[in-house]
Amino acid sequence: MFRKLSLLVVSLTCFNVVADCNDDANAARLDNHLDEAEALCADCLDAELGRLARIYMLLGLTHYDNEDHKKAIAQYNKALETVPTYVTALTNRGLSYALSRNMEAAYKFRGRD
Repeated sequence: MFRKLSLLVVSLTCFNVVADCNDDANAARLDNHLDEAEALCADCLDAELGRLARIYMLLGLTHYDNEDHKKAIAQYNKALETVPTYVTALTNRGLSYALSRNMEAAYKFRGRD
């Protein structure tokens, strides 16, 4: 029950931030400040992609804690698809590969072939 409630709170918090961001961008658009509206939209997208990547990262860590490295790797991959420069997800993915005894993949994703 607590986990579902926590996810609901996180979801509502993220929704409020997006709504505020979208409201600001829409107000700028309606005032014919199109460059400002475009910049606000880009900032909103960057912030939301970062939040989404952190949620995937948290899911990965949850699977890691349960020693389910295959599922953890899948979530880290989603985080990296969302934000390719997410170093923590990259590092944790390599660690999960190593702990699942897939050393070839662990080295590959560290930049070694």
